[in-house]
Amino acid sequence: MSLLKELSAGLSVVRKACLMAVRVRQMASEGSVSKADKSAVTIADLAIQASALQELTSLFSEDSFIAEESSLTLKGKPELSALVREVLVKEGYELSESQILANLDKGGALSTSGRVWTLDPVDGTKGFISGGQYAVALAFLVDGFVEIGIIGCPALPDTLTGSSRRVGSIFYAVRGQGAMEIGLGDVSGEDLRADDDAPIRVVEAAEGNFTSYAHSAFVASTLGWGSDPPVRMDSCCKYAVIARGEACSFIKQPKVSYVEKIWDHAAGVLILTEAGGKVTDGSGIPFNFSAGRQLNLNNRGIIASASASLHGEILNAIDEAREALGDTSDEEQ
Repeated sequence: MSLLKELSAGLSVVRKACLMAVRVRQMASEGSVSKADKSAVTIADLAIQASALQELTSLFSEDSFIAEESSLTLKGKPELSALVREVLVKEGYELSESQILANLDKGGALSTSGRVWTLDPVDGTKGFISGGQYAVALAFLVDGFVEIGIIGCPALPDTLTGSSRRVGSIFYAVRGQGAMEIGLGDVSGEDLRADDDAPIRVVEAAEGNFTSYAHSAFVASTLGWGSDPPVRMDSCCKYAVIARGEACSFIKQPKVSYVEKIWDHAAGVLILTEAGGKVTDGSGIPFNFSAGRQLNLNNRGIIASASASLHGEILNAIDEAREALGDTSDEEQ
């Protein structure tokens, strides 16, 4: 099955979305967006989803779409609606309010059977607001299997250490064809390869509300990873950092009954896997993307690593952490 049309469309959509997000964040820093309730990220979320689904549905009208946002966020909020439309017009999308609402609701599919696109228009809300990391995540699935994964990381430097030559990258993979990184403004890029000899650098969720830092620290200590603190960042950029060989693992042991969403992980899992890494849940079970919008078919937690051998070591250390500290499902937020 040739996926050239899907890959080309997906890369175009993600590139435009990243540039839109950069401009909306600049608006916020200049005071152009002054509403309460984190409206800068809300505007970016809604404008990106409305424009992305406008483009994708025009090309793939028979496909289904699963996306994070819906028209409920806009309904009854004329000021917010006007700001979203203003951003879209500036980006070249002459959409009426009703068209914007309709585009947002195109992402309401529940099933991953058949041809399905998943979209997280802004993954990493707090990173977007605070000047940290955030991402645009797009994936194309067929009957629950991820065939294309694309992550745009507009604020990610091309290296975590030393001086950076550029900021902003797009990472992508096609199943069975490897993974690539291209600069946000470039037309060609480099092959990605997760490195079994990657620096002992752990990337971790920026906030501890839904993950146990204690369990991750126990794993690091058990495996003798030294005392360097983890690099904490928002969004699925963490998958990308491991895929390009700059970190060895990402561990998320969720507190209580938090359920992951498909749009947060489908693209990243494929990219890291195609780069030679490995991703499972916290018990070593591969992710099952056939359940629809949520990863609720026995999947709990995330372990992403640079190699299969390292992955096995982390799983064993996680088991020891649970024995020593208890299961995170017993913890309270």
